[in-house]
Amino acid sequence: MNTALSLVVVIGCATSPMTCGSSKHHEAPPKKTEAPAPAQQVDLALFRDVVAKATHFKLGTRQVTDRAELQRLLTDMRETNAQAVPAVRIDAAAEVPWQDIADVVSLCREAGLTSVSLQVPQGEVPAVSMAR
Repeated sequence: MNTALSLVVVIGCATSPMTCGSSKHHEAPPKKTEAPAPAQQVDLALFRDVVAKATHFKLGTRQVTDRAELQRLLTDMRETNAQAVPAVRIDAAAEVPWQDIADVVSLCREAGLTSVSLQVPQGEVPAVSMAR
């Protein structure tokens, strides 16, 4: 007696989710998520008018007249770059008071820009060092 044995392997399900009873293998494959774009860096320069005793700002290439305008521009920058929040690099002239620099850092954080760094002029040693 010679009996042939057939084995059929079914990959996937030939039925619809309505008749199969299992929805697990009928789900769509997970969508690929795109990696966030690398964040751009924006330079924020601070200058001091020693005669008028006022600090002036330059965001990228744009002259900014006052802190309210700077706050608005920083907030707009954060909202228009929601996928890749820009990093802000502050470059302050030596005459700029530390309080003005601290205020600008606060403006950046209030605008939602959490990556803020301070530029140290080339060849100078930072006043505060994290080195041990």
